[in-house]
Amino acid sequence: FHSSSSSSSDDEDDDDFAGDDDDDSDDGKGLKVPKKKAAPSVKLRGTLKGSGAGPWTYAGTWTEGKASPESGGMPFELSGTATRRGGAEEAAAPARLDLSGSFQMKEGDGIRTVREPTVTLHLAEAADGSRKATATGQNEFGRFKLTGSLGSSGALECSKKYLKPRPESEDDDDDDDDD
Repeated sequence: FHSSSSSSSDDEDDDDFAGDDDDDSDDGKGLKVPKKKAAPSVKLRGTLKGSGAGPWTYAGTWTEGKASPESGGMPFELSGTATRRGGAEEAAAPARLDLSGSFQMKEGDGIRTVREPTVTLHLAEAADGSRKATATGQNEFGRFKLTGSLGSSGALECSKKYLKPRPESEDDDDDDDDD
């Protein structure tokens, strides 16, 4: 906590906070309450289905924070094709998939769809009946990484972590430069 009587308005660790430090709130006792340092974790739980070169689909639900997917997460779906085969078994998921799709999220009283144009999923060779899954992608919230595991039944569980928030752009709302 930082006292409001502090003579400096900038903290040495401002880079750790998302956004501007100007939005720190007062807790009513004259102390500043800083913003969260990181976005809450996102958990994806779904099934990877497909065969051969594709198409392949990873679909399921996602939750934020400590909520479990059983508590009624929001839907997501990514689909695409294999860009690198893994093993000789045709039914096995390939070593690399290039996927695209979207997820739904609550916004106010409604639900909106967020596009994920490119998600590259890598699956490590099978070990103990499961495979290590890693992915990278980007959406309107920024670049992200997925890490998780693919079970022999096709169940794919991942954690999603955003690498860096997407900076605000003056062009985001400017439509007048289209001549």
